[in-house]
Amino acid sequence: MANLKSFLRRLQTLWRSEQLHNEIAEEMRFHIDQRAADNIQRGMPPAEARKEAERRFGGVARIQEQSYELRSAGWIESFVQDVVYGSRLLRRTPGFTLAAVLTLALGIGASTAMFSILYSMLLRPLPYPQPEKLVSLAEKHISAASRGPVSAANFYDWKDQSRAFSSVAAYTGWSLNMTGTDTPERLKGALVSPEFFDVLGVLPVRGRTFMPDEDQSAKSDVAVVSSKLWDRVFGPKAQLDGQSVVLNGTRTSIIGIMPADFAFPSREIEVWVPLSLSSKNRQNREGKWLNVIGRIRPGANIAQLRDSMNVIAQRLQQSYPGTNAGWGVDVVPLHENQTGRLRSRILTLFAAVTLLLLIACSNVAGLWLTRSIRRRREFAIRAAIGAGRSRIVRQLLTESLLLSLAAGTCGLALGYWVIQIVRGTILNALPANPEIVMDSRVLAFGLMLSLSTVVVFGLVPALRVSQVNLQHSLKSGGQGVPGSKLTGRRLLVVSQVALSFVLLAGAGLLTKSFIRLVSVNPGFDTHQMLTMEMNLPRARYRTSAQHNAFLQHVLERVRQIPGVESASAVSDLPLRGNSMTFKVLQQVAQRTTAGPLPDAGVRWVADDYFATMRIPLLSGRLLDKHDTPDTPLTAIVNRTMAKYLGPHAADGTVKVHLEEDPRWFSIVGVVDDIKQIGLDTGEVPAIYFPHAQKSEDWLTWMSLVVRTSVKPEDEVNAIRAQIWQGDKDQPLSRVRTLEEVTAEVVGGFSLAALTICLVGLYGVVAYSVSQRKHEIGLRIALGASHASVFRMVLADGAGMAIGGIVFGLLGALMATRLIKSLLFRVDPIDIGTFITVTVLLAVVAFLASLSPARNASRVDPMVALRYE
Repeated sequence: MANLKSFLRRLQTLWRSEQLHNEIAEEMRFHIDQRAADNIQRGMPPAEARKEAERRFGGVARIQEQSYELRSAGWIESFVQDVVYGSRLLRRTPGFTLAAVLTLALGIGASTAMFSILYSMLLRPLPYPQPEKLVSLAEKHISAASRGPVSAANFYDWKDQSRAFSSVAAYTGWSLNMTGTDTPERLKGALVSPEFFDVLGVLPVRGRTFMPDEDQSAKSDVAVVSSKLWDRVFGPKAQLDGQSVVLNGTRTSIIGIMPADFAFPSREIEVWVPLSLSSKNRQNREGKWLNVIGRIRPGANIAQLRDSMNVIAQRLQQSYPGTNAGWGVDVVPLHENQTGRLRSRILTLFAAVTLLLLIACSNVAGLWLTRSIRRRREFAIRAAIGAGRSRIVRQLLTESLLLSLAAGTCGLALGYWVIQIVRGTILNALPANPEIVMDSRVLAFGLMLSLSTVVVFGLVPALRVSQVNLQHSLKSGGQGVPGSKLTGRRLLVVSQVALSFVLLAGAGLLTKSFIRLVSVNPGFDTHQMLTMEMNLPRARYRTSAQHNAFLQHVLERVRQIPGVESASAVSDLPLRGNSMTFKVLQQVAQRTTAGPLPDAGVRWVADDYFATMRIPLLSGRLLDKHDTPDTPLTAIVNRTMAKYLGPHAADGTVKVHLEEDPRWFSIVGVVDDIKQIGLDTGEVPAIYFPHAQKSEDWLTWMSLVVRTSVKPEDEVNAIRAQIWQGDKDQPLSRVRTLEEVTAEVVGGFSLAALTICLVGLYGVVAYSVSQRKHEIGLRIALGASHASVFRMVLADGAGMAIGGIVFGLLGALMATRLIKSLLFRVDPIDIGTFITVTVLLAVVAFLASLSPARNASRVDPMVALRYE
């Protein structure tokens, strides 16, 4: 406590410094006056008494300074003085300050954003009790390279036969219409087995989760909802008892509310309902559509679990060879399953931005050293009047700290902006979206980076400049630190240019890949197109006739809206990454090709679909409003499927049927291929069936496609109003334009690397000129022209740039192979990209050397050689 009071008293001197000096001076005068008075009483003359008192007291100035240091917060006050002085100097050189802050901010911002992504995806433990006990299970064929979903029958066998689990559960994503509220909504939900929440170990904040028997159809009209949905619909203070909503036309009781931070399997999920399967579906081993998670029992580990599941898989292969032959079980930690396919990409990006930060620090160190050398007379004067080397180093480090804090603040703001951008790109690629935020850990990391840059770019220049030679530095023409060499700085800049070349080459390949990707013809016209999804609840629309009647009613009303050119619907919208695939059987009068037909993507379309999407017809005719349930069954195939059906595919003599549907459909036309799965994926064989002729009551979802003559977004409300006139409880979801469906985001690391490279080259060339000022003056005095000096400095910068480009090219030839999987129709060794990067860096080197070269050509030899 006494030490704390003493420290607080010392802090008070920061704002009462002058008062403390006066108090100490007054106290010293009192003691001298008292001693002088005593001398006078002993008979000494007043003048001699005063001199004796001052002599006995000692050096007044020294004692006063010592007393002040004992009573004040000396180091704090000194630090404050350094901060004030450093701030003044930085304000007086806005160009240098802006360049240094911008360079460091780019490195700190990129590193902070990548650390946030890295920590959230790879390092942060799953927010569940004992997350290391959670695993993901999948089926994997011996000939397959990837894991896949699980059949219902296999899941229930795993659940019944395995003893290595304390609990195991299945789930799958599901969309539901919520009605009975002010506005119908389309909700992202999940069908889960009753053990789902027990596996994760998460309890609801209110209510309960599912009971073991609530996956039976008679008891499955219950739901657990997210806190966000509850607050939006009922309000946070509403009572849970008796609350219900209508989900897909069925009155459903809400039995529990999950915590606000619960987000599994993804953050979009707002409602969980029981996975209620009929006895027939529980025995189905062909349809693989379930995701499975489990919790390892206490005392067991993942190796024991794998052994146990392999035994079960072998047993099922023997019992059900028709469906399970060659199929095993793949067991991985749940965290690894969620982020495994992005791990290498995230680590590669983090390594890239770390190099970016190191380049930034070394570049600012060069700028800082150049600036410090220009202040050599100031440091020499400080040393001459008694400042030690440590005092000069402390002053320079304080100025470095100010720059780092300013750059750290800007860098954190930049990092926050980058995080907002990647939320909609990387996060959408994950099966369970993690929360990527700038939390306390990220802020601490950014602060640590800011403080670390003080040491990285500030300490070495401070130590070098603080080695002051007074005689040399006080000369008006002195050139700073004697014997200083540029070899180390040159090698450093060569390495910076090389690293920048590697980063720019990678960014160039990715940019070229992106340009080629978006320039791919998707097979249809995306302009002026609006898409939206709707799902008809089975409780209200039980038959295909009801589905067709509602869809036709909607399309007729939407087509009457002013500004709408055409409208149709399709079961699977292109470029959404999904397509239903079925086995296809063929019947022909004269078959011209041999071999089995491939599995085909199946799409149910309304009339006018191909005209609305502007998909070209290659032969035969299109499906139209005359293809009804009462007319012969018809279908259209794409170009790829037509190759398997032969040259007579569109003349009506070829018929196909799906293995699950015994009806035969005559092929009446062939249309061109489109990019159904994605722009970077080729088209698969596909068959288009008229929606009006479908018999499957399960196909209750459709996507509307509307082509407009006005801005598509302006028609959303009018389309929604027409749909609600037919069914006021029908929500629309994923309302987007097709341009938004094909949109991509490209990172900006290349621009950051280019900017930092520019600053680095400028710093080292400017430093070289400052070190060689005497030499340049001597050259001019001996007859060298200003133009030759200008060319000499440019050649100096060009030499370092060429060396960096050569080494960077060698590094890029190896490094770009790591991003081969990210490229689209671009070779990792793309000559055009490498030539572009070389030219770009050459231009940057020229621009960076231009200003120092002009300054060198203007050196006055009389000033440069003075006092030598």
